[in-house]
Amino acid sequence: MATTEAMNQWSHRFLVYVRGSKDDSCLDLLHAIIDGIPSDNSGLKLRHAPVLAGTLSPQVTDANRLTDSEGVDYFEIQFSIEETGD
Repeated sequence: MATTEAMNQWSHRFLVYVRGSKDDSCLDLLHAIIDGIPSDNSGLKLRHAPVLAGTLSPQVTDANRLTDSEGVDYFEIQFSIEETGD
């Protein structure tokens, strides 16, 4: 939480784990999430559209390629969403 003179601002961090099926590219899935266009927001990409009223649009803060115990790659995408106040 960051405190300013006018209000308290909350920042929420979300982790999204992405793993494609055997024949699909995990990287394509990563791009589809980050650059995807949700069906309910006037055609804006996810990273340019607020998720809820009273929040700023999600910021992708990090994306990491990881490997599970079976040697299969997957991605961890970190999003940060800040509240705009009352």
